[in-house]
Amino acid sequence: MWEKIKTEARHNQFLVAAVCAAAVLVFWVYGCESKTMSILEPEKKVTRLELQTEVDTFKLQVKAAVADLDKQDLFKVELITVGVAIAEAGGINPAGVGIGVMLLGVLGLAADNRKKNSIILTLKNNGGTNGTTNAVTT
Repeated sequence: MWEKIKTEARHNQFLVAAVCAAAVLVFWVYGCESKTMSILEPEKKVTRLELQTEVDTFKLQVKAAVADLDKQDLFKVELITVGVAIAEAGGINPAGVGIGVMLLGVLGLAADNRKKNSIILTLKNNGGTNGTTNAVTT
């Protein structure tokens, strides 16, 4: 039987080659899904569906970023509108603004000193080290 197959294959070499090539082509077309480089991770290859998912995700991230920018710009416009309304009414007191700015500075200094004091206390309780770096000696 094997001899008969070999004889027929020798007599019909081009037909056998065409059938083999067709089988390989059918396997490649239907068995191997097309892939391309990922937009978000260039070292990774993705299919059409995965690429569309990446694009949709990116679009949503862009929409969220634009919405955040719009929200910030709206806040700035509202702040300027309130400031202009107060200025037109003559309700701004330069001394009051100065005192408010100084009060914010004092609050910032107090918060900064509390943080420094907690770090110093932690260093003292740990024998001069904070566990990750050497203590600074002064």
